[in-house]
Amino acid sequence: HEQDRDDAAACARNPVAVVVPCHRVLGRDGALTGYRWGVDRKAELLRREAARMPIG
Repeated sequence: HEQDRDDAAACARNPVAVVVPCHRVLGRDGALTGYRWGVDRKAELLRREAARMPIG
């Protein structure tokens, strides 16, 4: 769990989160977890990325 906290702390300090995409970090169970700018923004960024991904 210490590694999880270290990863979360590094993401929280990331001043260029869109350039270095820490919004892609998910919880061990695949759930959305904390994000410096809020879980709602994290979900929106992931939704926008998914919309641009080719299917198949």
